[in-house]
Amino acid sequence: MRNNKKWWLISSEGTISNGANHYGMSSSAGCTIADLPTDDSVPQGSDCFDFTTKSAYFFDGISWN
Repeated sequence: MRNNKKWWLISSEGTISNGANHYGMSSSAGCTIADLPTDDSVPQGSDCFDFTTKSAYFFDGISWN
């Protein structure tokens, strides 16, 4: 992780066909979707929940939306 105070891995669903990861983040700690990982370790279909704004983001294999 880049900064475990801003975002963290909640769980990994290895049994799902896409192997999606579930992340959590805190925008009140300064995290933005630009801080989330986008490397090969993040499977397409992964999601991230911002516990500050109660917003969800999804990874399409290239970027978080």
